[in-house]
Amino acid sequence: MAPSPTAGATQVAPKDSKDAIAQATAVAKQYWAITDEILRDGGKDSARIDAVAVGQARKFVVDAAANTAKQNVTIRGSRGLEVTGSSTSDLNVTDKSGDKVVPNGFVALTVCNDVSGVSGTNADGSPAQTGSVLRFVDSLEVEFDPAQGKWFVARYPQASGVIKC
Repeated sequence: MAPSPTAGATQVAPKDSKDAIAQATAVAKQYWAITDEILRDGGKDSARIDAVAVGQARKFVVDAAANTAKQNVTIRGSRGLEVTGSSTSDLNVTDKSGDKVVPNGFVALTVCNDVSGVSGTNADGSPAQTGSVLRFVDSLEVEFDPAQGKWFVARYPQASGVIKC
């Protein structure tokens, strides 16, 4: 299944922090929707995530897709995502013309990631292992790339423990 037509669509630089948070939230929701599509498709065509992710956040999805394919797990369902906190800051970028500052070009999101609607089945038909916490706190770091005129999820910091939400 292809990502939605708006995934990775050209956007405008944020006019203020409220706008930045709204645009970053939309891209974060696309990130998880595309991730879920890739996993439901057995890990095939993980390059779909390139429309909305770069760096470590992209690698996380590509690795999860490869693991799903290797283990031959069938995934069903989709996650829910609720933003519970956010902050913005200026983003310093360097391009061909030199250094630039993108006001409100970095957004840190704290979200409640609800995977209670997701299930998996192993190749032998047995239920795939899931974590004991199905609603947990996650963080995403989203950045505006002025050269591409788009927001991307850049990092998905992995917590050392699981916090319920």
